[in-house]
Amino acid sequence: MLLRFIYIREINERERNFGLDLLRSIAICLVLAAHGSYFLPPSPMRNIFLMDTAFFGVEIFFILSGFLIGNILLKLFSSQQKDSNIHLVLNFWLRRWFRTLPNYYLFLILNITLFKWLFSKNTTFGMKYLLFLQNFAWPYPFLMPESWSLAVEEWFYILFPIVMLVFIYLPISRKKSILTGLIVYLVVSTAIRFIGAFSIDARWEQGISTVVIYRLDAIGYGVLFAYLNFFYNKFLEKFSGLMLFVGCILIVLSISVLSYGVLTTKETLFNKTMLFTLTSIGLALLLPWFKGLKVKNKFIFYTVTHISVVSYSMYLIHYSFVIPILYTYFPLKTMPLYIVYIIYVSLTMILSTIVYKYYEKPMTSLRGKFTKRETNLARQIAAPDRY
Repeated sequence: MLLRFIYIREINERERNFGLDLLRSIAICLVLAAHGSYFLPPSPMRNIFLMDTAFFGVEIFFILSGFLIGNILLKLFSSQQKDSNIHLVLNFWLRRWFRTLPNYYLFLILNITLFKWLFSKNTTFGMKYLLFLQNFAWPYPFLMPESWSLAVEEWFYILFPIVMLVFIYLPISRKKSILTGLIVYLVVSTAIRFIGAFSIDARWEQGISTVVIYRLDAIGYGVLFAYLNFFYNKFLEKFSGLMLFVGCILIVLSISVLSYGVLTTKETLFNKTMLFTLTSIGLALLLPWFKGLKVKNKFIFYTVTHISVVSYSMYLIHYSFVIPILYTYFPLKTMPLYIVYIIYVSLTMILSTIVYKYYEKPMTSLRGKFTKRETNLARQIAAPDRY
């Protein structure tokens, strides 16, 4: 009965890209593993595990968002009809907001009402949360702390299309103007982080890594590979294995640097600046290989796809509700650790699936009544119901 209640019938194998779904599933699993480490006894190794898995889980989400959204935007801006671009961007914004805002505002309301009452949270709501300004240029507060990454993504959705609208009017080919705008976007956003890194009060975790204006380039590198995928797809396919190898080397290097920083100090100029760039490039290099990944086993396909589809709800529900309810209402100290983890993962999966099926998906489906459907290019590389 429960399986029938949470079973998602909408999964269409022909409309999914398994490799990108796998990458998204890895990202949410890393985030769950990171926050699940709170159940472990404090130790230096736990701190390293917590920082590494949380950091790389979110960075994968950023890169993947840039790649998927970038392909949609590139299709829009590759049109030579300049007069229609503003209307296309407005349509793009509406579709993104139908996809992201309902879940965000649902959990924001729950955090300041039901969750606050259930878990006796001493947190204060501010109007900044309504416009994703809670961590725009300053450290995020403790209400709904996981929302910092959502603010980064929402501001990317707003700012990047505006940048593109400016550069497509240059007296050069559309292909060159898009690349020029993208490069300027990456350079400026990276330069802003360097400026922030020289600030005395800019700490790595609260002052740089989770602040919107310092992290917009992370999604931009996903767009860069979307550009390469759009205009040089054959090249990416040919060298996807080599890029995977180089990307893994860069990721191992990033893990080593971050782990060492956890044991010593993360407050170095490199950690505040180039570590993010190194990580973004390393993860972006994985995209071509994952995009071409296939699987024949139906169980693996549907398991990975299911996790990917409900990952947004998993991200919001595990930290705000599941972990607090385990700490508040379960005798964790007397329970075997493996039982705690089974309950943690199972409860997160079941609740997020219910939220997706009975709230998130119906709300996303409403956008069809108010917006025009975007290019079918998204269907070729990812799920249209996800983005």
